[in-house]
Amino acid sequence: MKPATNSLAKKKHAIPHVYIILLIVILLATVLTYIVPAGQFDRETVDNVKMVIPGTYHRIDQTPVNLFDMFVAIPQGFVSMANIVILIYMCVAGMGILTSTGALERVFGSFISKVGAKGRVVMLIIFYAFFFVRGGLTGSVNSPIAFIPLVVTLCLAVGYDVMTALGVVAVGALVGFLWYNSFPAQIFMGDTGSMFIGGAVVGMAMLLRQPFLLLLIGFTCCMSSVSVILQRYYYKATRKIYGTPRRLFKMSPLHHHFEKCGMKETQIVLMYTVVTLVLTALAVISVIV
Repeated sequence: MKPATNSLAKKKHAIPHVYIILLIVILLATVLTYIVPAGQFDRETVDNVKMVIPGTYHRIDQTPVNLFDMFVAIPQGFVSMANIVILIYMCVAGMGILTSTGALERVFGSFISKVGAKGRVVMLIIFYAFFFVRGGLTGSVNSPIAFIPLVVTLCLAVGYDVMTALGVVAVGALVGFLWYNSFPAQIFMGDTGSMFIGGAVVGMAMLLRQPFLLLLIGFTCCMSSVSVILQRYYYKATRKIYGTPRRLFKMSPLHHHFEKCGMKETQIVLMYTVVTLVLTALAVISVIV
């Protein structure tokens, strides 16, 4: 007799198609236009740069999006970001042709066979330099995203993996971005960009199965978050115990505490940079050893 099948066996759940996920996100955003209150800050132009005026937030009329506007927003989004969309299509199409014909493998293979193992390092430096000049020194961190398919193909042809390609794009563009972000900063990165970068770093660490290295590499970022949590709970705890709330830090996150202590912005940035470089070097050494 055939063995009875287990009716309680776990079923494999397929991940929804990317178009389904995008449609759900668009529908959710549309519904939130009816729920989330609308508001804005007043802005002023300083040295040809529009800046938000603190304390000027005020409510404005709600502008909910109807079903027709929701679908119209999709092609409008393609039009507004046409330069990046077309660039992505061109990169993917071009790399598809070069990969299918085997041209990349032959070109890089002949180069590495002549130069040796050092050729891989030379190619990696060239990739970094390209994104440093293209994405960083122009002040644009978004445009290098379009080159990810290109770099993935090139890195695979040279002998590196996909994670190396993502690191090349991210690090190359962000190092160049620091040129404009140095004191006095000309370009600022908001929560959308910084949180995406943090998520990308966490994702790469998880895929590389090195999650604990984040405690070293992202020590300064972790301490900023931890300082806010400690400040909040210390404030509540002391209010219950003593009747009067007290603060653990003069201000949180932690870098504002150092500002209140009299340190200059450049000193705080230098301190954070040195600590991050030292701890990152220890993390790299721990992997190598």
